[in-house]
Amino acid sequence: MKTLLRANYHHCRAILTVLGRWIRRVVIESRLGRAITSLIISLILVAGDYFLDNYPYPVLDDVDKLGFTELLSQRMAHEADDSVLYLNVAYDKELVPVADDFGDTIGSAVITDRSVLLHLLHVARHADYRFMVLDVRFEQGFTTEVDSALWAAMSVMPRFAYSIHSESEDAVDAKARHAAALSDYGATLSTGFTRWQYLQKAGESMPLAMYRSIDGGSIGRRGLFYFDNGRLCRNTLFIPLSSDLLLAERDNGEVRYPLLGGQVMRWNTDAELAAMMCGRIVVIGDFEGDTHDTYIGAVPGPAIIHSAYLGLHRGRHLVNWWFTAAMFVLYAAMCAGVLAGGSLWQRFAWVRRHPAVSTLLSFVGWEVVLNLVGIVMYLAFAESFISILPALTLTFLGWARQHVGGSSCDAYRD
Repeated sequence: MKTLLRANYHHCRAILTVLGRWIRRVVIESRLGRAITSLIISLILVAGDYFLDNYPYPVLDDVDKLGFTELLSQRMAHEADDSVLYLNVAYDKELVPVADDFGDTIGSAVITDRSVLLHLLHVARHADYRFMVLDVRFEQGFTTEVDSALWAAMSVMPRFAYSIHSESEDAVDAKARHAAALSDYGATLSTGFTRWQYLQKAGESMPLAMYRSIDGGSIGRRGLFYFDNGRLCRNTLFIPLSSDLLLAERDNGEVRYPLLGGQVMRWNTDAELAAMMCGRIVVIGDFEGDTHDTYIGAVPGPAIIHSAYLGLHRGRHLVNWWFTAAMFVLYAAMCAGVLAGGSLWQRFAWVRRHPAVSTLLSFVGWEVVLNLVGIVMYLAFAESFISILPALTLTFLGWARQHVGGSSCDAYRD
């Protein structure tokens, strides 16, 4: 038995020796081999970044870095957008009875005043709005006298969608089912809201419904890839948020999230309210109770929905081929450099001449370098990549270059 194990051991060592010599000769010592290997690895990294980026929750990447980079760029810091009208129903409430499983009333619950919503929809019939979002929960078991009229009005509203959730029991009337859209999104414990998944297993999300109606776009899946009218795109996006969303007033002095019943309907006639909606996206929701933690602070959920739509409207979901080409070339150059020289810093003569600098840079690995590259790329292209994936790949290539490409390969010989 020991003789057999020893024979198998020597046989495996012989195979590794031959394989190591082949890799060293074909992949490491040959310029053509290094070039081809680098191009293949670069293609795999670009494709892997696309597939992981489409996952609804952040995988391997640091979403805090994206938030920091976005704040650093100040691209969305003060972006005025008068094309949207926010209507706040935070204080438009009513009490409804709550019954147990036996039909006995056990108390009351607070819901959004549906008579206010019904009146708003009647006014909106005479308004030429671009799209209307009703981000209000309609939970099962809570009924009012105006429910039938409200569902009937919702069923015939043009350019309109209301929110539902995939994992909750929402009341959905058969007549208005076509207008339902998901308001769920991906999140993490570290930063709260981070990104939005547009096409979900349970159906179309609210921003995607807006994009389809307003811009004529549509995201569809073909295997592992997503397309928007034939253009390769991503299904999940990190959503930049304007810091103006945290301000109570717009630049022109208007209240950013005016109260629907207490302010807008009280101070304006129906005709004036219809005029306010004209040509604008109307977003109705609770802008005080429905807030989510983000990298800029607590942002109302309805405002996040609109920001997620803007990502589609501006084409941020479409694959940026200039950015993709730049990353492909960069990955290939890095891989070729590692295969040719091995260590990250020792290939530079000025580093070898200064031991103190060499010692300092020894603490700086590929992850740090790629994070800096990521910041530059985001500032230049408004695009991001998962840095840990190429960092691990380059680290492994450096280790392989040192052990397979050096004399250690010959250590397998007896």
